[in-house]
Amino acid sequence: MAKNNVSGSVCIKAAISSANNSEITAVGRDGVSHLTMAAPSGICFSPKVDENAVVIKTESGDVCIGTIMKKSSDLEYPDPGELFLSNEDETAYIKLRADGKIEIHGDVTVNGNSIY
Repeated sequence: MAKNNVSGSVCIKAAISSANNSEITAVGRDGVSHLTMAAPSGICFSPKVDENAVVIKTESGDVCIGTIMKKSSDLEYPDPGELFLSNEDETAYIKLRADGKIEIHGDVTVNGNSIY
């Protein structure tokens, strides 16, 4: 979608230049953008500096709809019908598997109590 960075396109690739949870900026072919973040309902994320973001240009401002995934291990890309959430170095992750199983790796805390 944002691969070619075609001039006049409403979708561009931009590198995150700063992120502090309340203000995200990115540098792309059109200069610096102050981004609004978009994600599925119930999911909140903040991209890392230097990640490549997929940015949609709108009349009311630029919206980051995600970042371009990098494959560092087999864990990162879920099989069809699966969802994978992880921290940066994959030392903690949750994988919702297509067969109905839930895979959790890392220290687990529920209501402030460590259970693993």
